[in-house]
Amino acid sequence: MRAGQSGGPDWGDEALARFLLELRRRNIASLALLNAFEAVPRAPFMPDARPALLYAPVALPLPCGEDATDPFTLAQMLVLLAPEKGLAVLEIGTGSGFAAALMTELGMEVETLERFATLIRRAEIAFKLADCKGIEIRQADGLARAVAPRKVSRMLIHGALAHVPQSLFEPLEMGGIAVGARLREGRAILSRWMKNADGSASAEEFGPLRLGQLREGLPKTL
Repeated sequence: MRAGQSGGPDWGDEALARFLLELRRRNIASLALLNAFEAVPRAPFMPDARPALLYAPVALPLPCGEDATDPFTLAQMLVLLAPEKGLAVLEIGTGSGFAAALMTELGMEVETLERFATLIRRAEIAFKLADCKGIEIRQADGLARAVAPRKVSRMLIHGALAHVPQSLFEPLEMGGIAVGARLREGRAILSRWMKNADGSASAEEFGPLRLGQLREGLPKTL
């Protein structure tokens, strides 16, 4: 049961209901995905947001100058990711932690990387409040080589890339899927890559979306 039900705090239940209806209207009808959004409250991950904005198509601000991927964009990305129970996924850019919580609810084994220690601490608190277990979170530059100690079947990349290095997909096993965005003429284009047998990655594009540019390197503070 969601924590916002049965007389609990206002965690945006009305906004969630409208959001789920709008997803169906947009032909995003995966029952597992809809159930995950219903099961995992977003409010603990965005404690400063007004309930009415929790499921709005806007990128809400996070500390450290970051933005949280809006839920409509996140739903699009998760559909393309083709989540399956038991698959290992590497997430680059934990942000609020909401996406990692959804993927765990979908039965995936989640390792999530974040550049900012401040965001890691916030996400860990949110995981506890939302009763999310089994998420491995650590501070790392997701664009660095050898960021994952093991091969994964899926990668979710929260940020648009002006240049897509093939080394980015080294953690992916053959046939694995990565979802993120490419920058074209200043616009982020939703993209999906599939790892080929020769180690290269084939790309498909699915139109513009709201996603900021992915930054590299670890900050000296924050």
